[in-house]
Amino acid sequence: TDPRPVLLGAVESGSIVDKKKLHQAYYTPADLADEIVQAAGVTAGHSILEPSCGCGAIAAAIERRVGYFPDCVDNDPAAVAHMARLG
Repeated sequence: TDPRPVLLGAVESGSIVDKKKLHQAYYTPADLADEIVQAAGVTAGHSILEPSCGCGAIAAAIERRVGYFPDCVDNDPAAVAHMARLG
């Protein structure tokens, strides 16, 4: 994304908001997401909610493994917009 609004906000306020900390955005690498889905024993008959979907790594692993995209939510508007484009 465009860094100018963040930089201008930092200059004006004297501080920077760490959005990763604000939204607890610690994203799962794709290879780990595959391991998580396998370890959880997810199958096509399961109903799944991904409550902190972030960039969608776990949801994508579910789709790869069982062929459907789970229900996803997040408190970060940027993550929600990203997931809306994927799902």
